Amino acid sequence: MDEPIFSLKDVSQVYINNSEKNEALKHVNLTIYHGECLGIVGQSGCGKSTLGKIISLIDKPTQGEVYYQGNKIQFSDRSIYPIRKEIQYIFQDPISAFSPRKKIIKFLLEPYVNFKLCPKKEALIQIEHYLKQVGLDQSCLNKYPHQLSGGQLQRIVIARTLSLSPKLIVCDEMTSALDVIVQDEILTLMKKLQIENQLTLVFISHDLSIVQRFCDRTMVLFDGEQIECLNSKDFTASKHPYIELLKDAIL
Repeated sequence: MDEPIFSLKDVSQVYINNSEKNEALKHVNLTIYHGECLGIVGQSGCGKSTLGKIISLIDKPTQGEVYYQGNKIQFSDRSIYPIRKEIQYIFQDPISAFSPRKKIIKFLLEPYVNFKLCPKKEALIQIEHYLKQVGLDQSCLNKYPHQLSGGQLQRIVIARTLSLSPKLIVCDEMTSALDVIVQDEILTLMKKLQIENQLTLVFISHDLSIVQRFCDRTMVLFDGEQIECLNSKDFTASKHPYIELLKDAIL
């Protein structure tokens, strides 16, 4: 876990809305290492999702430099397209990832069609493999999203993500829409998949207790600013006032 896979240097993000300036991120510096799970935690509106979208190359920062595998990202260059395949983003609400009119099989086949990964017959074999990895079977393929639970849908989203063979996955509040028992099941599954597939994970959450349990290191954001980035176990000793508030919220 000593080799960096991704880094940000002096990254800021500013949004302009009706001539009003909103500094979503302010001079963030961050290094993510191969094989680690990095937590990003903070209250709503602190810039967590903005940071996640920059890491996943969905958004281009207003200022600063972004590096992947040691190479500087050129957001306007076509060379970014194959890199985007290697960095995937899992959103908060699993149901929003699905079209209610499409069966699950169509959803899972889309990456193979869009990226021309392999013929359909081979794709179906791979889909079966990834469904098994996330604890599901072929019985879900001919169902519609409304026929499955939130936990099952999130597992299907994970299976589809794995089909692209990503190196880095950004999980943005991926368990917050699930009940506590299913949350724990999904977290345990992601930890297992991280090891089996040699993944690097970025786990975004407002819940410090989940991040401390699940992540190797944790970065705390407040009002777009980087407060701390420490070994997750070290947060019990941190005396920063904002981190004290986050710890109090657990109790």
